[in-house]
Amino acid sequence: MRLPAPSRSCAAQCSRKNVGRADDPHDRRGVLVEPPPSAKRAVSALWGPIQAGGLELLERYGDTDVALLQRFLEDYCALQWSHAERIREGRKR
Repeated sequence: MRLPAPSRSCAAQCSRKNVGRADDPHDRRGVLVEPPPSAKRAVSALWGPIQAGGLELLERYGDTDVALLQRFLEDYCALQWSHAERIREGRKR
């Protein structure tokens, strides 16, 4: 049986040790693909300080403030998606 292209690509990357592969515990047919430890360390070194700083900022706000920010971000994302759809369809408004 010939594997589909994405599966062949995944298998090739696994054999080169560019990614790790494990069975999906929630789907017996599924596979989980993850970066190797060296890539995880590189990402952590780059983004770890940003994550820590973001969490520190969030601690300055109360639950009501965070809920307001969350609502704003959700509404703003919805606005962006609606305009993206408008642009794809070629509508002016």
